[in-house]
Amino acid sequence: MAGSRALLAGFVLAGVVLRCAGLGWGIPSIAAEATPLRSSYHFDEDDYLWTLARATSPYEVGDLHWGTLQLYLIRAALACSHAAGWLSRPWRDAFVYRDPVDFPRVYYAARAVSALAGIATLGVVFLLGRRLRDAESGLAAAAIVAVSPLHVVMSHFLTADVTMVLLLVAALHCFVASLDDSRAAPVVLAGALFGLAVAAKYNAAWLFPLWPARDLTRGPHGWKVKAAGYAAMAAGFIAGEPYGALHPARLARVIHEAHLAPQSTAAPYLLRPMELFIVQVKSLGWYGLGVTAAVLAAAGVLACVARPDRKLSAFARPDDGKRVGWSSRAPSKRLALLASILLLAASLPAARWPMARYTLPLVPVLAAVGALAVPPRWSERRRIAAYLAAVALPLIYSAAQVAILCGEHPADAARAWIERNAAAGSRIGQIWSDLPPLDRRRYDVRTLHPFPNDVEEASDLDRDLLVVDDLPLSSWSERFAARLSARYTLAAEFRREPRLGPWRIPEPAAPHDWKYTHPVVRIYTRR
Repeated sequence: MAGSRALLAGFVLAGVVLRCAGLGWGIPSIAAEATPLRSSYHFDEDDYLWTLARATSPYEVGDLHWGTLQLYLIRAALACSHAAGWLSRPWRDAFVYRDPVDFPRVYYAARAVSALAGIATLGVVFLLGRRLRDAESGLAAAAIVAVSPLHVVMSHFLTADVTMVLLLVAALHCFVASLDDSRAAPVVLAGALFGLAVAAKYNAAWLFPLWPARDLTRGPHGWKVKAAGYAAMAAGFIAGEPYGALHPARLARVIHEAHLAPQSTAAPYLLRPMELFIVQVKSLGWYGLGVTAAVLAAAGVLACVARPDRKLSAFARPDDGKRVGWSSRAPSKRLALLASILLLAASLPAARWPMARYTLPLVPVLAAVGALAVPPRWSERRRIAAYLAAVALPLIYSAAQVAILCGEHPADAARAWIERNAAAGSRIGQIWSDLPPLDRRRYDVRTLHPFPNDVEEASDLDRDLLVVDDLPLSSWSERFAARLSARYTLAAEFRREPRLGPWRIPEPAAPHDWKYTHPVVRIYTRR
C-alpha cells in the first residue's frame, strides 16, 4: 500500500513541477515602437490584458465573452505583483508601452493564476477520488490529471480554462458529497462553487442539469436546503461576474452572439456536429489524457456502468421487495460522475470549434472514474504496474511539452532569420496570426489573404518574402497555393517537436490551440 501511494504521490509532485516550469514561454522580445502587437504567441492572452487595461473602474471588465472571474483574478495578481515590487511600474504602463523588463513579468504574474489553479486542481481531484472510494484512488486520480498533457500545457496560459476546471471539479466534489451527507454545507458549497465556475467560463453551465436531477430524487435534504443551494449558486455567479450581473441585457446578448447565434462568416470553417464530436474525442484521448490513461479511463467508465454503486445499485429494491419509481431512488455517486461525463461530452459539438481546450473539463472527471478501474483487491505489485502503464507515457509526453515551452519558440527563430537575411525595406507578407511580430519600421509588412473566402488585394502580389504557419483552420485557396508554388521557394522552416531523446513523439491531427506553443513557421522567398 505504501509503495503504490508513494509512486502516485511522486507523479503528483512531478505534475506540480511541470506546471511551474516554462511560464515565460512565447513572449516576443521586440521594441514597443516596432509593432503595435502586445500579444504572446497565445492569441487570446492579450485580449484579457487589453480588456483590463481599458477598464475605467475596479469592477468593470467590458468584455463578457468568456466570463469575468478570471479577469478579476488576473487584476488581483497584477496588483499584488506591483505591491510586492515584482513589477517596478504600474502594470498597464508596462504592458501598453512594452517595458523591456516588466512586460514579460506582466505575463508571468497573470499566468501564475492558471498555474496555481492547475496545482490546486490536483488536490481537489484527490478529494473527489477519495470520496468515491479511498485515499489511493484519490491519489491515482490526481496523478492522472497531474501528467495530463492538456492540463499541463493549459496551466501555462493566462486564459480562464484551468480556473474554470478547478471550480467545476470542486463543485462536483461537493455535489457528490451532498448525495449522502445530510448537512446543508455540501449543498450550499456545491452551488456557490458551480456559480463561480460558470462566472469563470460559461461552458461550465453544461453540468447544471445534475442539480435538478438530484433534487427530484430521494435525498437527505429538504427543500429549504435545496433552495439555499440554488441561492448560493446565484450568489457565486454574481460574485464572479458582478459587471455582467449589473448589465444582464448586455450579458445575454454577448452569450447569444458568441455561443448560440448562427455564425455565417465562420460556417465554412466549421465541422458537422458528429464529425466535430469524433475529432474532439480523439483529441481528448491523445492530448487530453494521453492514450494509456485514456484506456484506464474507458475501463473505469465501463466499470461504473456495470456496477453504478458498490453499496446500492441504482436498480435496487427496497426491503419490502417492491420496485420503486425513479424519483424515489437515492442517486449514486458513480452515476453522478457518468452523468457528468455525458453532459460534458454533449458540450463538445455545441462549442462549434475543434479546440483542445474545450475537452479540458472532461479530464479530471475521467481521471476520477479511471482511478476506480484499479481494484483495491489487487496485490500492490499489480496495482503499481497498472498505474505505471497508465501514467508513465503521459508524463513523458507532458515533460516533452514543457521542454518545448522552456526553449526557443519557432516564431522567435523565424524572426531572427528574417533580421539576418532580409534587407531593410523588404516587402513581407504574413498570414493571420502575424507570426512572428516584425519591426514595421524596417520592413513593409502586410497581411496576406490566402483563404478561399478572402478578397485578394494588390499587396498580396508584390511580396519579397512570405511567412506562413500551420495554425489556420482552413486550407489555402487554390489561387494562393498556385502562386506560392510558381513564384516562391521555401527558404527556411522552423519547428519544435516533442521528443524522447532521439525519437520524435507523433502529434496526429494536432488541434489549432495545441500548436500555439510550437507551430511550424515557414519562410518563402521570391524565385
